[in-house]
Amino acid sequence: MTPEHDAIGGRVICPATLHVVGKEPAYLRTYLEWAARRGDTLLVSAASISGLLALVDDAHKDVLHRLTISGAFLIRPLEERDAAAVGAIAADLPGERDLTTLGIAHGVLEARRREWRVATTEPGRYRGVTGIALDDLP
Repeated sequence: MTPEHDAIGGRVICPATLHVVGKEPAYLRTYLEWAARRGDTLLVSAASISGLLALVDDAHKDVLHRLTISGAFLIRPLEERDAAAVGAIAADLPGERDLTTLGIAHGVLEARRREWRVATTEPGRYRGVTGIALDDLP
């Protein structure tokens, strides 16, 4: 068992939520405090970070970079063994494909694997996705 499986519980943070917390320090602080009180681990897929870095301005890139090295999030790489599964999930996601699609799909795979909820500010991106539960954040 790997350390992330040993956690009491957790949430997978979707790319849209990561974008919001990167722009709003108060939102990030509140969410981190809430997760700490619950004993939750916050997981972010490396694909989510990559997709966001391609979309945000330089100021937000710096914030996202600091978040990735802060230790606040468990960052999961896209493993070779998971590439086909993530691609299949991405193909089934509703809406247009964009730079965050693979991050969303990778997050779905990680949430299913751990039986963790996905924290999202864009629940419509998960319409029709089975095997996960959402935390619809403001």
